[in-house]
Amino acid sequence: MGGNLSRLATAANLDEQQALFDRHLAPLFDHPLLRFLARRPAMLYSMGIPPAQFAALLHDADGDLPALFRERMRRLACDFPLADNPYAQQAFARRYDTGRQSALPMYLQQQHYAAIREHSPRLHSHHCTLTDFLVNRPSHSLDAYLFLDAQDWMDDAQLNALWREVTRTAASGARVVFRTGGSASPLETRLAPQVRAAWCTDPDHNRELHRRDRAAIYGGVHLYIKQT
Repeated sequence: MGGNLSRLATAANLDEQQALFDRHLAPLFDHPLLRFLARRPAMLYSMGIPPAQFAALLHDADGDLPALFRERMRRLACDFPLADNPYAQQAFARRYDTGRQSALPMYLQQQHYAAIREHSPRLHSHHCTLTDFLVNRPSHSLDAYLFLDAQDWMDDAQLNALWREVTRTAASGARVVFRTGGSASPLETRLAPQVRAAWCTDPDHNRELHRRDRAAIYGGVHLYIKQT
């Protein structure tokens, strides 16, 4: 469609990033073919956006998904210096800038190598669902959970089964962090009240976390803390 992602990688500062985005990427989102494809659930599912996530995106977009996608691409392209954003490096250059440590993910930065090597034996993989893993853990034994955007793929039964085990296994003050395709947390409308009551969250802080999220393509970042 005539766009050129790689041109963004040549920007030297935020002003150039904005100018190059306006010239080379923003017009794509008005292209009739892109607008047609953006409204096809099957097309987005093939890119890793499940039906529930599609519905959340559609709600946030007020029906105009191409405009929502343009804004999220703009955030990735313009809101963070490319030199410090490995997500943008991959999106626009299709590689990391290996000559600049700040352009690498933390786990590839030289300053963290020794710590990763020292603690790598503490990592253990499990071939099962997270819910099944938690079933076999003692009560009040865990203090941190990271879900990425996995909950966007879950139906209500799966979501509640997961959070019952999270609530059982979580120590007082335990934290759960996750992203969502839409802006709203699924816990506020889909979680059983007795389970939801065990957790607190700060919407203003969540919005600040989302503002700082350099991945940029998600609609929300949420932190929940287990109450005593």
